[in-house]
Amino acid sequence: MIAVRFRGLYEDFITARDVDSAVHYTDASDPTCIGFVDQARAGDEVIERAEYDSLKTAILAYNATLPEPVQPTTEPNPDARQAALLEGLAVEWEQAAADLRAGNPSAAAAAMGRAAEKAKVAAAGLRGDRE
Repeated sequence: MIAVRFRGLYEDFITARDVDSAVHYTDASDPTCIGFVDQARAGDEVIERAEYDSLKTAILAYNATLPEPVQPTTEPNPDARQAALLEGLAVEWEQAAADLRAGNPSAAAAAMGRAAEKAKVAAAGLRGDRE
């Protein structure tokens, strides 16, 4: 394999070929990519191993100074979940009140039961319990 330098997008450098030990500026501040390939192609500049090593050291040192990327959380926002539960609780209480005004105590009791369950889940979440 031969060492090459490529000035362009990292994706363009690695696409459709085997590249070993590829290194690039992760914030794209400099379009330089380096690595070892079987055959140079248009846009590649063949470089000596010593130059590859020097560039690799410089690029890795630069990348080490960059802030770590924030990883998206896969967990739902607990505050949003609690808010949704409390909103659901309010809806059930409003339904129970409407059922009582309409003279339907059994429907009101069912709505109050659903409200009580939502209140228990919300309280457990606020305490840090998870179902």
